[in-house]
Amino acid sequence: MTTIAFRVPVDLRQQMLTVKINWSEYIRRSIQEAIASERKRHWFSQLKQKTRQHTSEGTAARIIRSMRDDD
Repeated sequence: MTTIAFRVPVDLRQQMLTVKINWSEYIRRSIQEAIASERKRHWFSQLKQKTRQHTSEGTAARIIRSMRDDD
């Protein structure tokens, strides 16, 4: 595992100390979720481009919506 450092204002750090949250785990999970979301968005975008070439207007949007609803 690697270490990444970031800065927060002093008052925010004080607030962080008042709650029982494992901030490392919270940030790690948030980063994983952001990556998964971005990959999905990119995949949908590619799918939309590919299907646009082979389908009628609006078909890709319907496919993407139905896939999004299944999650």
